[in-house]
Amino acid sequence: MITNDPARLITQTCVLLGKPAGKLKLMELGNQWTRGYAGEQPFKPIAQWLGFDHTSIDLNGKDGAMALNLGEPIGDYLLGQFDIVTNYGTTEHVHNSGAIVFDQWQVFKNIHDLLKPTGVIIHVIPNSIGAHWGSCAYAEDFLSYLASSCNYELVEFYKSTTDENHNVALMLKNTYSNFINILEFSKLGIIKP
Repeated sequence: MITNDPARLITQTCVLLGKPAGKLKLMELGNQWTRGYAGEQPFKPIAQWLGFDHTSIDLNGKDGAMALNLGEPIGDYLLGQFDIVTNYGTTEHVHNSGAIVFDQWQVFKNIHDLLKPTGVIIHVIPNSIGAHWGSCAYAEDFLSYLASSCNYELVEFYKSTTDENHNVALMLKNTYSNFINILEFSKLGIIKP
């Protein structure tokens, strides 16, 4: 669900990248919905109305999303194509192989790989008290450790203004960023379901 945090950070991302929405390619993980004066609706038409070249991935394939499994490597045709990748409560649901650390490593590696050499990642993920049935959560410092380990610039990191059970981060990937191996990733603080 798109809330106040991601809406503000999408605007900040345009400023950070120095481009208007119409010149940015956005990859949305999950087919997210937003609430507004017209009720709940998919984010895709809003993102397109704002001018983003919008693509989304969700295993369910609904609302125009590509039906891909984020727990598996993403096809080469999508790699390095996006200025922005958003994760508004999607990664914690990726645990299909029974090996939660591997699945989580793969989905976060996919995020890294989907981005151009310089790009922005927006995360809104459950913290250790935010887990609910069927999903995992992340240690309080998971996102800051991830940023440091991958050499991302952590532009913002805070507890969600909408839901204190979620942490929010705005990260900038650059040409010096490298995604970590699964052993390093396993030390970052994933809380199993």
